[in-house]
Amino acid sequence: METISSRLNPLLKRTEVHVVFQAASNPGVAKVTEDIAAQLKVAADTIVIKHLVSTFGKQTFDVEAFAYATAEDKVRVEQKPKAKKEVAH
Repeated sequence: METISSRLNPLLKRTEVHVVFQAASNPGVAKVTEDIAAQLKVAADTIVIKHLVSTFGKQTFDVEAFAYATAEDKVRVEQKPKAKKEVAH
């Protein structure tokens, strides 16, 4: 894993990271989250993966992630998923 850029955003209390991940197949969000948390020395529950993108035929994956200062900051800033509505039959 190679870090391309790392930027501190004090307003949102997070570190914005852009890394390139080498793997034979898509590593998945869970594996990338663990690796970024280990590299930044933060808890895995404070990491949000925004983009995990590959180019066809290459074994590199571009990853954009946010590492929040605390889990509460993550909950405060990140969008919550919409609740699914039940469909009446």
